[in-house]
Amino acid sequence: MSTSGSLREPLLQCFSRLYTDLLSSIDPAGSDTDTFHCHYITFTPTRSFLRGPFPTHSNRIIRKYSGFEDHFIRVAFRDEDLLPYRESSEVDVKSLIRECVGSVLSQGFDIDSRHYDFLGYSMVGLRNHSLWFMSTFTHPDFGDVTPDKVRSSLGDFERVLKSPSMYGARLAQAFTSTVPTVLMSPEEWELVEDIGSKPYQFTDGAVTISKSLGREIWSILRSKGLYDGLEPSAYQIRFKEFKGMLTVDTHLDETGGVRMRLRKSMKKFETSDEPAELEIVKAFDRPHGCYLSRPLVLILENLGVEPNIFVKLQERAISDLLNSDELSKSFHRMMEGCRLGHAFRLSSIIKQTMQLVRQSEPRLAEHFLRSPFVREVAQVVKTTVLQDIKYGARVPIPGSFLLVGVPDGGPAYKKAGQANVFTLQPGQIYACIQYPDDLEPTLLSGPFLIFRSPVMHPGDVQKVYAIGKPPENMFCAFEHLKNVVVLPSVGTRSLASCLGGGDLDGDTYSIISYQPLFPPIIVDPAEYSDLAPAQLPENRGAEAQDICDFIVDFMTCDALGQLSDRLLDMLAYGVSLEIHNKVAVNIVAGRPKETELDHLGRHAADYPKRGHPVTVDHDNLPRSPHRQKPDWRRISGPEDTKGYYTSTSALGRMFRSISIEELATRSSVMDHRLIFSISPVIRSLVEQYLVPSDGDVTQLAALFSKYVRELDHIRYSHSLSYSSERRLSEAEIVAGTILCRDSPKQWRKQRIDQMNVHATAVVGELRRALHVPYDLCGAGREELLGALGRGWEAWSYVSSRDAGDGVGSFSVIVLGVVLDCHRFLSR
Repeated sequence: MSTSGSLREPLLQCFSRLYTDLLSSIDPAGSDTDTFHCHYITFTPTRSFLRGPFPTHSNRIIRKYSGFEDHFIRVAFRDEDLLPYRESSEVDVKSLIRECVGSVLSQGFDIDSRHYDFLGYSMVGLRNHSLWFMSTFTHPDFGDVTPDKVRSSLGDFERVLKSPSMYGARLAQAFTSTVPTVLMSPEEWELVEDIGSKPYQFTDGAVTISKSLGREIWSILRSKGLYDGLEPSAYQIRFKEFKGMLTVDTHLDETGGVRMRLRKSMKKFETSDEPAELEIVKAFDRPHGCYLSRPLVLILENLGVEPNIFVKLQERAISDLLNSDELSKSFHRMMEGCRLGHAFRLSSIIKQTMQLVRQSEPRLAEHFLRSPFVREVAQVVKTTVLQDIKYGARVPIPGSFLLVGVPDGGPAYKKAGQANVFTLQPGQIYACIQYPDDLEPTLLSGPFLIFRSPVMHPGDVQKVYAIGKPPENMFCAFEHLKNVVVLPSVGTRSLASCLGGGDLDGDTYSIISYQPLFPPIIVDPAEYSDLAPAQLPENRGAEAQDICDFIVDFMTCDALGQLSDRLLDMLAYGVSLEIHNKVAVNIVAGRPKETELDHLGRHAADYPKRGHPVTVDHDNLPRSPHRQKPDWRRISGPEDTKGYYTSTSALGRMFRSISIEELATRSSVMDHRLIFSISPVIRSLVEQYLVPSDGDVTQLAALFSKYVRELDHIRYSHSLSYSSERRLSEAEIVAGTILCRDSPKQWRKQRIDQMNVHATAVVGELRRALHVPYDLCGAGREELLGALGRGWEAWSYVSSRDAGDGVGSFSVIVLGVVLDCHRFLSR
């Protein structure tokens, strides 16, 4: 803290000075446009809390008004305990929401001299009751920028304007977190027809790009340090008025100028033909593991899979977890599968360190792994995985994968006149798997189960056949694709629609080859039909106030959680869905009142877009034989048994067999200095290219102090409680998780996501301070040598400090700098 102020400095002047010092220390998320420092405010019925600014993923709107980011603010609505609003027998929550939330949405609010009004939301934000507001400002190119002007600048929404929910959903495309890549001119893309017909189009939301364009996109993403896997075959995108999936088509390079094809099913509104950036939501650069879940276990058990199968899978997973060490391949796959340690690139750094150190000093490698900080982070990782197994039945399934779905483009080539085209037939899939450290890809063949989460109906799980290698003497549109699952584009109905009403605009599908999980019967898929969007009763277009009214309605009528819980309860008792899964409801006037519970869940999931609330008559909902909940629904200790019964289902047996305390005695109490025992090996790596020095200790001390302040900021900002006693540990931040689970699942997930975005930005800021190039592949030798020297200086400095906050995580970051620079210099 600065001491330049007088001991009698006025409070406001002191605050102003400290705030100026803080702003001067904030890196505006570096030179990239992927994150920015965003302010947050939370409204409860009686209070408001300001948070931030801290790094947040950027979007199309923020990038357009670069330099004016501080005029945009994220607004969350919470109950007094800062958790999401929920039903209460003591309070009329619906009236409370209409009064407290409705007034802020309609009237806006003031912070200092600025007035903020509602702007919009992303679909994830709506679910989490987190919205975007803005204050009007004057832009040198766009003049006075108001919320209405921002919304109208996004495009022409005439065809959805009479439906507030659909209008809000289309605006939400611009609020999706994306990374800008290639600037596309109108002559570089064309509009093509979909394969199939509504409501079950085979190509709903999916299209192709040339290989050259795919490589340009990948080069930009790699240069930003966002991905480190294999060059993807597929990307999820936003582009102008389009949203969906891009799949690389190696044949498209032969057509000349056209580099991207877009489909009508991807077009959501109208815009001009001006050039625009291709925005990436996600790149699929590796396969992911497939896991059990509570709904899946219940569905498969009801279809005849023996409970012992699930119990044995869980026992195997726990044995692997407890017996794995930080060097094992299974441990690192586990970290990558659970997205743990991603912000600090922990798995990669540990693997590289051990490969280098073990070659010269095996004893030092063992010391490094036994250091308290490494062991503590490993324990947090293992505890998180164990918690996921106990409280979510998240058990890895052998020989199974989670892959994004894409269509077989063969029928389109056949229609265009291509001869001898091989196409997938109904019931067939194609998948080719390759992890970043695999030398060769693996073609999948044989029978598989396929489903899309969440499963709600027995027919959501289907059986398919993976074809393996396509015929060599035929034209195949998909044989080059990796880490995707290709679905057939022929038949009477798309396979995606059979799997819980899915499509191909970014949905991921689990494929299981583990035959003990194959049920003795496969049920026909359910029919899923979309409701027409709810429209205003008057013959007029929706305005901002209509969207605000819909948000309030959504917050008061969102029944998805209730229906999902009731469906789990029904499945837990083995009640036949086909016979008993009926409920008296009134979805919309004119629709039948007898609707299956799983269909109600689908309509509740569509409520944010379609605008039809699912009004449930609780008296007529199917009820279980017990008034109590099954014991596997508990989230607290074993002593909390009130209101729960002992479930004899597979989930009950799985839940009771796990003790989270199993890992408590496995932590290390050895000297923290062990993490720096590898210094001689690291120094020898540096000496291959330059003479190591200690650097400017004053500058390094300032850099370390700034990092520790940011670490504290993360600890308090993203904790599940604003109490100073509940701050996050350094090991939790590095592992990328929050161990506390006494809060709603979505609230905890949101906090973890925000924490990881913030941590990623802080790590990036430290690497930039050490002059590490963004694009290591394209960096020159002098750039790499400079970063290598500064990385060693930072490692040398932190290794000389006593134990304390930030030492462990700072050392991991600077160790990664040295290893990265050495790896690219050695190439």
